[in-house]
Formats: sequence, C-alpha cells, structure tokens
Amino acid sequence: MDQNQDIHAVLPSHERFTFVRPRINDFDLQGVLNSKQYMDLVAEARIEQMQRYYKVPIETYFKRNQTWILSRFLIHFARPIRFYSSFFIHTQVARIEGPKSVVKFDFVSLDKKTTHASGEVDYYLLDLSTWKPVSMPENERLVFLEERSV
Repeated sequence: MDQNQDIHAVLPSHERFTFVRPRINDFDLQGVLNSKQYMDLVAEARIEQMQRYYKVPIETYFKRNQTWILSRFLIHFARPIRFYSSFFIHTQVARIEGPKSVVKFDFVSLDKKTTHASGEVDYYLLDLSTWKPVSMPENERLVFLEERSV
C-alpha cells in the first residue's frame, strides 16, 4: 500500500478500525508500547470512530454542555506491540445502560492476525451544568448500537 494512501480507504466501510502509528516516546526502554498509552489510544480511536463511522462527532456533546468520562478501564495484554509497529484499534459499543456506555476494544496487527490487547471501557455521559449522568438521546443510542447488526 502506498504510504500516502489513507488506510481507511482500503478497509471495508463496515469495519470500525483506527490506524495507529505510535510515536517514539510511546515506547518504553525495552521497545514495547508503554502500558499507559493504551487508555489514551482507545479514547482517541473512539472519538475518531464516532465521527468517521457514526457521524456523531464529540463536538455534538460539547454543544449540549455534555461530556463523556471514563469510569472503568479493563485490559488484557496478549502480545506486546514492538518499536516501529503500526496497528489498528477496533472499538464497538457492547451495550448502553442509561448514561453508561460499555465499549469493547481490540488492538490488532495490520494483517489482523494478531490481537495484542483487548478489553472494555465504561464511559458515562455527564451534563456539565449539573455534573450528573444523563442518558443519550434514543436516536444516537440506536446509531451506536446498530453496528452490531452489520
């Protein structure tokens, strides 16, 4: 693949993957992707996928004076991601329970044959004026849950 080609252009439209090329300082001294990077990379992938695949950018929530906060992050490390390795992050909403969305994720090799890590994240939607959890509108809920039927 031409390095200038958008990698998303070669993926089937129903596949929710984000291409990641880590920076040199994302790795520890042993040449392995530092564990502290995984949480940030999942959040970045989810924000990118909300806009790219669902057409619900994070700014939609900011305009309503809302934000998503992380309440739980569970990860299983299977295979290390080594220096200079690019990979994909796949995320999928597993379920929505009121203000809580449970998102599953996988870090997979570019050939999709190796899963480096997998896990779940719980996000809560908060109203910033009250700092209380709020449920997302039903139309958005359906958009995020429809991916399971693809």
